[in-house]
Amino acid sequence: MKRLFPLAALAAALAAAWLPLVPPHAIAGHSALADLVRGEAFHAAVAGGDRWPAWLPDLYDRHGSPLPSFYAPLSYLVVEVLRWGTGDGVAALKLAVVLFWIAGAAGAGAAARAAFGAGAGIPAAAAFALAPYLLADVYVRAGVAELAALALAPWGLAALLSRSRRAAEAGALALAALVLAHNVTALLALPALALVALAGGVPERRRALGVVAFALALSAFFWLPALAEKRFLWADESLTAGFFDYERHFVSPLDLLPFRTSLAFTVGPHERSPFRFGELLLAGVLAAPLLSRRLAAPARRRALVLAAGAAVALVATTALAAPLWRALPLARFVQFPFRFFLLATVLAAPLVGLAVARAPERWRPWLAGAVAAAALLLARPALDVRYLFLARATALPVPVAAAGLERALSDPALAEPGELVTLERLRRAHWSATAGHEFLPRTVSELPAGPEAAAAEARGAGVEVLASEWGYPEVRAEIRVSAPGELALGQFWFPGWRVEVDGRARAARAEPGRGRILVAVAPGDRRVVARFAATPLRRGAAAASIAVAALGALLASRRKDPSAT
Repeated sequence: MKRLFPLAALAAALAAAWLPLVPPHAIAGHSALADLVRGEAFHAAVAGGDRWPAWLPDLYDRHGSPLPSFYAPLSYLVVEVLRWGTGDGVAALKLAVVLFWIAGAAGAGAAARAAFGAGAGIPAAAAFALAPYLLADVYVRAGVAELAALALAPWGLAALLSRSRRAAEAGALALAALVLAHNVTALLALPALALVALAGGVPERRRALGVVAFALALSAFFWLPALAEKRFLWADESLTAGFFDYERHFVSPLDLLPFRTSLAFTVGPHERSPFRFGELLLAGVLAAPLLSRRLAAPARRRALVLAAGAAVALVATTALAAPLWRALPLARFVQFPFRFFLLATVLAAPLVGLAVARAPERWRPWLAGAVAAAALLLARPALDVRYLFLARATALPVPVAAAGLERALSDPALAEPGELVTLERLRRAHWSATAGHEFLPRTVSELPAGPEAAAAEARGAGVEVLASEWGYPEVRAEIRVSAPGELALGQFWFPGWRVEVDGRARAARAEPGRGRILVAVAPGDRRVVARFAATPLRRGAAAASIAVAALGALLASRRKDPSAT
């Protein structure tokens, strides 16, 4: 019973933290509507036969978007799998949140056990699972992609702290999945975790470099083309300017102190919602140097490196680190300095486990349960959540507190997202599924005024469209041509579109301003088909990732075969 008490306390604390997910309504958060729109667009593509979508034809008034080729898609594919089981987009999204939440807690426990022994696991898991940053991701920011990456990061840390070959293999897979889950978290976590591991001895450094390199090679099919081809998008301007300029969002150094509000979210459904790093995590960081004094050298080094890493991450949230922000390449794409709380949370959670593991053995179960209870008590203010409704007239988000649910459900001016975020509305609404236009092709300088009436439009008196239709991801048209002209296909042009006329490849270009696919046609042409396919760079990167995966599987099977020498 004494051994089960910490696990029961953690389970009870998590169950209490999940209570706001029980009502069958979407959580209102900064990314809530965008996630539902993305989920609907992914669902339409997968249902249409595109099992790993790289282009979503229904966005931008049915002009399409390469969003999944640039915004890491793994979490939305997980939601899609769950949707086939639940039959409901909101329920699938909530179930994905719970699964990622559990995975993150388990990963934090695994990292703590790898670093400081079995007694550190449960308290580290509790400190991570009820950390302010994780709760904000779920209930304020409502970002399932970042939550998925946050859940995977502790598994990468566990692999780098463990000497097990199996842990290294699992960690490489976890870090590769992290890259496919959220771009910004990968940009933060992979270099930071590598630096943490490099602070160890020579064998640890070699293993760490191998794990990170293998993870990057496995995920190269996504990140390498995305980096190389983002020059074809409005990404740089949309992701780093205006509100997204990181210099507008530094945390005050004094607000890193216990019980001080580090920042108040100023946009979205939780205006002025307070947020801070977390007292339990901060206590673990501050106590680590003292607690590690009598540890064996390897464990002491791990504790000090984790504490130093967390401290550096906290300083990075403040203007004190502004010169570093300006110097580091790609740092501006992090947008919000408070995102370094994510990294500090991953590094600090095992240190909370260390504090319990250093106590006398007879007290550890009770202290682990006390940590779970304290974490829940500190998390209580973050559990007063709001639910997402949409104004019927404008489809704009309307956050509703739990106490106002009954009134909102009877208000004819409000609708639940499932009523308005439908495929039909998606195709005739100006939804990009992002905060700005970062995934809009640069060839588009005039946003669509509305959806196309048909999938193809004749340009020239001698061109007639007999029939046209959209597919996933393609556009088809039957035409009659009596004089040379052009055909405009109802999707934005972007590298990867391949056009065939009567089965033969034909060059295409972007329509000036509107950015649609233009193809020249001549008398005798009858059938035009445009399909979105991989560019040569994407095919090469995919081949490299497959080769690395095959090599890794081969090496792993040989190590497990006792007859292999």
